[in-house]
Amino acid sequence: MLLVAVGLLALGVVAYLRVRVTPDQLRRRIERDLPLGSRSGKVLAFLDSLKTEHSGVTPSHYSGSTTIITAAIRGIRKGNLLADGIFMEFHFDDKDRLIRYTVKYGYTWP
Repeated sequence: MLLVAVGLLALGVVAYLRVRVTPDQLRRRIERDLPLGSRSGKVLAFLDSLKTEHSGVTPSHYSGSTTIITAAIRGIRKGNLLADGIFMEFHFDDKDRLIRYTVKYGYTWP
């Protein structure tokens, strides 16, 4: 009985600490669901489907793009001293077409 309890506790800890999604997994999903040329409305719907926090369409200060959407999936790994997340940027041209995106891990203080 004790072994069963310890085993269940260990499984619970592993499930709690495991990574829920990785940047590579997210990039593959974006490649599949948001091909270059997608409109900003489609990107916003995609981010809403992930239940991720995100900006609206805002003016871009980056060369080559006119507007940008930023997004974050925070706290993907629990138990770290630093707050972490996956941070995304979606860049659009003057015709509201997706021209590039970035997906990367980021760390901040809690």
